[in-house]
Amino acid sequence: LDHAWLTIVMLVLTCVVAAVRLPGRRLPSVFVALGFTIACAGFVTMANGLTEAHFTFFIAVAALALYRDWAPFGMFLAATVLHHGLFGVIASEHTYDHNHAVAHPLFWALLHGGAVLGTAGFQLVAWRLSESEERRAQANLDESQAQLSIAFDESPVPMAMIAPDGRLLRTNS
Repeated sequence: LDHAWLTIVMLVLTCVVAAVRLPGRRLPSVFVALGFTIACAGFVTMANGLTEAHFTFFIAVAALALYRDWAPFGMFLAATVLHHGLFGVIASEHTYDHNHAVAHPLFWALLHGGAVLGTAGFQLVAWRLSESEERRAQANLDESQAQLSIAFDESPVPMAMIAPDGRLLRTNS
C-alpha cells in the first residue's frame, strides 16, 4: 500500500500540472475532474473500502457541479462508476468493506454508482435553477439599464457621467 500512495500522488499531481498548463477552460477542468476521481478512488483504496471513505465522491460531485460544464462533470461520473465496477471486481477488498460487497461487487458497484448519479441529479437541478435565476437577473438588469438610459438622455437638465479617473463617459443632449 505504500507504493499505492506514491502512485496516487503522482497521478493526481500529473492532473494538477495538466490543469494548470493547458489552455482554455474545458480541458483543464476535465483534468481537475480526473484528479478528483483518482484522489477519491485512492482514498477508498487506502481506507480498505471503508464506507465513509466513499463520501469523498459525493463531495467531488458538488465541487465539480460548480463548473457548470458537462465535460468535467460527465467524465467524473463515468470514471466513478467505472472505478466502482472495475476495482470492485478486481480488488473488492480495497473497494468495499463488507463481505456481501466482496461477494457481489457488480451489485454494489451499481448501488454506489446509482447513489453518485442520484447526487449528480440533485446538483443538475440546482445548476439549472441557478442558470434560470441568472437569466432572470440579467433581464432585469438590461431593463433597468434601458430605463436609466432613457431617463438620462431625455432629461431636460444637462448631465454628464464622469469616470473616477476624470474621463468623460457620456453626456445627454
